[in-house]
Amino acid sequence: MKKLFSFLLVLLALFTVSACIGEAPIFDDDDEIVIDELATYFTSIGETVNVNPYSELLANSNTLYSFLTDSLYMGDYDWELAIEMGLADEVGDFTNTALLPFGYFPRMAVDFPEDVTGRGNVWRITLREDLEFEDGTPIDANTFDYSWQQLLDPVLLNARASNLYDASNLPIVKAREYFTQLVPDVDELGFEMYTVGEVQYSRANAYYGPVIGQPTWPLYYIDRTSDYILLEGPGEDEIAYVEYWGSTYSAYGVQGFVLEDEEGNPFRIGTDNLLYAPEAGWTLDGVVVPHEMPEGVTPKAGGAGYAGALPAFMDSLGNFAEVDEDGIPVGGVLTYENATEVTWDEVGFKVISDYVFEITLTGKKSAWQVMTNLSSGITGVVHPANYEAGKIEDGARTTYGTIDNPLVSYGAYNLIEWVDGGFFLFQRNDNHYAAEDYRMKFVRYDVINDQSTAVNEFRQGRLDVTGVSGEFYEQYKTSPYLKLSPVTT
Repeated sequence: MKKLFSFLLVLLALFTVSACIGEAPIFDDDDEIVIDELATYFTSIGETVNVNPYSELLANSNTLYSFLTDSLYMGDYDWELAIEMGLADEVGDFTNTALLPFGYFPRMAVDFPEDVTGRGNVWRITLREDLEFEDGTPIDANTFDYSWQQLLDPVLLNARASNLYDASNLPIVKAREYFTQLVPDVDELGFEMYTVGEVQYSRANAYYGPVIGQPTWPLYYIDRTSDYILLEGPGEDEIAYVEYWGSTYSAYGVQGFVLEDEEGNPFRIGTDNLLYAPEAGWTLDGVVVPHEMPEGVTPKAGGAGYAGALPAFMDSLGNFAEVDEDGIPVGGVLTYENATEVTWDEVGFKVISDYVFEITLTGKKSAWQVMTNLSSGITGVVHPANYEAGKIEDGARTTYGTIDNPLVSYGAYNLIEWVDGGFFLFQRNDNHYAAEDYRMKFVRYDVINDQSTAVNEFRQGRLDVTGVSGEFYEQYKTSPYLKLSPVTT
């Protein structure tokens, strides 16, 4: 069995800045490094309130739950091959980092996935029989059956569910249909549609026409709940519209829709939070909208400052819907014409025996692709009892992974203390099958949101490592303890 340099990979996940610094090791009389087996490794992380791998997208959450979760497979340097090729003298020799071979290896699985049909669409996975949560609850194929059903739960709508249905990930048969069966219909712009009586309203119906001279640029009437509907231009009967620019511009906070005049000239928002018209003569509710930004005022959002607004709810004949204070058509109900009931037993997941399950995919995937998509806690398991106990709002949310209902570990570390806004303290899980791969007994993350504070804590000796990006890199770029984080594809 290949020896995994596991903790190195954990450390790499922590380095989210360009470089880090650490103290020099202590050597004994024989020139051997002195290791304090009970020492605590001190580092830092930004504010994190949830570490549920099924719902959280932030890197901080990933960093923390990686200690508590496990995966069916694990990406690592292939040290046996590296030593055989003469690229390394021992496990952890990074002399030739860029040339080291990389691979995937069994972790919670006993062996590599088995291609049942030989066509790459049905894969059988056999689990180790010594897997358990920190409270002793065993983990088997039925645990995965329960857990993946929760990941794909159509009521919870977990953000990470796409890992088990998206074609670029692991597209399990009927998984997408199971997950989306309670999702209301949306129009071609991606907005939910409402029906009032027999009339259906959608934002896509607000299409007005193309920008003059640009037949592929669509313009839409503006939502009546916005003040922008009261914009009147310098010309007779001239009003503003919104143009769909796509998600590319969502970073500006305009949801892809930019407020413009009929010819496609955008309105802007200044750093003074005022609206500026593309040309003189525009009024908003009878008040003149300035055109020129005064000295010292620049467009917001990275120099663009495009003003955003949403298309109106309209019917197929172009009539505006009467909307409430939330912008929803009065008396409207969501439509579910495309919804089809799918039961869990229709999904391509099948328990074969206590420690064996199969997944059936919508298309061909290689063993490498299967292992890649099963190499994190996102496709790991959750503690059935605690997960169920954490469901609130009729199952639409769960507290699992919060400080009130912490994630139950089945990884190499247990979370033994969590102080809200203070720190996270991990202790090595000596009952874990790979515990001997992890040298550090305790790891503590202090919650520090500001890099300058973290650097100061390092200088005071209260952190063992800190990021030194930006201005701090200049101070430490010649330090013998500076380490650039290795990156591998």
